[in-house]
Parts: sequence; structure tokens; C-alpha cells
Amino acid sequence: MSSITRLTLTAKQLQESSTDVSMPFAVEGVFNTFELKRMKELLKLTNVAEGVALTSGDAQFGNRGEDSPRLAYETSIPMTNDFDWFYNKLDEVVYHTNKSTYGFNLIGMLEPSIFLRYESNEKGKYDFHMDLGGDRPVCFRKLSCTILVNDDYEGGDLVFRGLPQDDGQGNKIIHYPKTPGTIIFFPSFMYHAVTPVTKGTRYSIVTWIHGPTFC
Repeated sequence: MSSITRLTLTAKQLQESSTDVSMPFAVEGVFNTFELKRMKELLKLTNVAEGVALTSGDAQFGNRGEDSPRLAYETSIPMTNDFDWFYNKLDEVVYHTNKSTYGFNLIGMLEPSIFLRYESNEKGKYDFHMDLGGDRPVCFRKLSCTILVNDDYEGGDLVFRGLPQDDGQGNKIIHYPKTPGTIIFFPSFMYHAVTPVTKGTRYSIVTWIHGPTFC
């Protein structure tokens, strides 16, 4: 059974952070070790090409460099029968999480999920950004989620702007259970980042759920 973790801040922390704080919401243990391994093996068997994960700015020039906001590799997860088990389970968790937590008007996924790889030898990372953009279907993104695939790496933390990163005494705060199979949900307009991976390889899966624009 998956456990649902609501991430909350104390009144003191809220006062010290942004006055307009949108909270992430974590569901722990949604996908088990077998399913996460199955995902990686299926992507290999279906010969889905892995490519460089580019920001819109990098994509405009067709490459990226050491100073790029994003240093990662991506593989699109096909919406085919081979991956129905993944999308069906994800749909169910999205439905219940949105109903109980966000209440957004959602219509579904207009883009496939993306399997991401961040390497420590190039300090894989993604600087602060928001998933919501100006072009279709990006402009219809309303709810974002990240699935943690592994935990045998260092660095590579998913962090959110407006939330305290330490407790005031130098102790780092992780705002979600950092365990494989955990899903972290957050509004697509929320600024977030992946800090540089300093050891090993970080794998994750990102998904966007779409609906009528916020305004």
C-alpha cells in the first residue's frame, strides 16, 4: 500500500519564506523495484532513442554547453500497450492526488512521460525553472510530477523556490521521501530545480498533466 505524505511548513517557516507558497505533495512507494527495473528494460527492448535534454533556448541552437541550464539525457516513454501498466497506475494516483489536494481542472496527459538520466561526471542538473510555458501543449500544463527511480547517488535533489532549504541551524531540509518509487507532485507554475549530481547517476521520470489554462 502506498503511503501519502503531505508536506507542510511550520508557521515560522511560512513567515520566513515566500508569502505565496505552493506546496509539493509526495506519494511514497507507488512503483516498486520490479516495476522500475521493468521500465528501464522495456525502454531498451523497444529501442526508444535517448537524446540530450534541451531547454527551449538550447534547442533553438541545437546543442548545449557546460553553462546550459540543463545537463541531462531524456527518453520519451511511448503511450503504447507495452507501457499501459505504467500509465494506468499513474493515472489513478494523479486522479486521487488532484482530487484530495489540488482540485485542478485537468483533462489528461497531452505529452508522454520522460525518463531522465543525470550523470555526476558532468554535474548533471537543471537550474530553477517552471514547467508551464507559452507554446502548446506546454501552456496547458497544470500539474507536474517527478518519480524517483533510484537513490544510489549523491546530490541531485529536487528543490523548490520559496521553500526553506535548511532549518536555520545549517541542517538541510528534504521536502519529500527520497526513496525509489516515490512521486512528488507540484503545480506546474512552481519554480523548481535539480541540484548538480555529485556522485553516481540519478534516474527519474517526469510527467505533466494538462487542462484549461490557469488564466
